[in-house]
Amino acid sequence: MSSPSQQRPQYWPQSVQNLLDKIKPGDFITVTWIDASRSIGPFKKTLPNHNVETRAVSEGRFYGLQKGDTYHDWHLIILQQTVDGKKITVESIPLVLVKAISTDAKMNLQFAKEVDRRSVIRFRDGSVKIR
Repeated sequence: MSSPSQQRPQYWPQSVQNLLDKIKPGDFITVTWIDASRSIGPFKKTLPNHNVETRAVSEGRFYGLQKGDTYHDWHLIILQQTVDGKKITVESIPLVLVKAISTDAKMNLQFAKEVDRRSVIRFRDGSVKIR
């Protein structure tokens, strides 16, 4: 993974870039971003804001930044859950949709304790369950 700060036009807020320059892989982060929206119903001339944008919040461990293969756009990669050290849930958010990133040292400690407390059950078919 390379750094977008050297190779990119400014498509995301400078405040986001400032934090991207400071966070390290493994840091617990909260990302506020804009997701796509689909609404069905009778509408007037102007749509209400809740039909136009969907504000989303994602939390997890910062993994890094990576360019997509097709459009070569930068994505923020978050690990949301590690299961038995073998399977993980990954969320990839296009950086142009990111509005804010925050990190908290207390959350880093709390997240580590919660992961340690979980027990994992592995089934013969390869699926796992976290208790």
